[in-house]
Amino acid sequence: MWPLGQKTPIQIFVHDEIVRGALFNRDENRILTWSDDGTARLWALDQIEPIQTLRHKKFVKGALFNGDESRILTWSGDGMVRLWVPGLKAPIHAFEHKRFAKGALFDRDENRILTWSDDGTVRLWDISFEDKMSLEEQILEFQVRSATSLYELTELKRFSFEEWIARVQRLKDVRAKQHSSQ
Repeated sequence: MWPLGQKTPIQIFVHDEIVRGALFNRDENRILTWSDDGTARLWALDQIEPIQTLRHKKFVKGALFNGDESRILTWSGDGMVRLWVPGLKAPIHAFEHKRFAKGALFDRDENRILTWSDDGTVRLWDISFEDKMSLEEQILEFQVRSATSLYELTELKRFSFEEWIARVQRLKDVRAKQHSSQ
């Protein structure tokens, strides 16, 4: 960012490799950037270090905020589209393509995500359940629906049948506890 008429920027936001894009949030007090270094980063205008680093295994092709900026979508050369909550280290959902993810969008109501890829597919994902659930329930729901879990923020691990049954039971327990407290 440069003040008009000056030759030096007010702030420089640094990635380790080529920066593919950047955008302001609605209030223009934060910037979301994405790069070939495998990260998207959320920055406050007055800070040198990022507020949050969103990691992928390969270059990040793009990123965007949802309408109220409570979620961030990132898509990458690793074939993954990830849904993040600002402030949380791990994504709350991951959507997988077989090849490079080329883009992603929220629908108008933000109940679905549209993704497209070099694998020749456009995919529509339902995320309407997320606002009705606690974060723990959202994570368990993702794990049960996909039979996978995110490890170390970037690796998708398929569950064995026994691990999947344990997650199903844990999800049932969480839901039973929530219903009994209502």
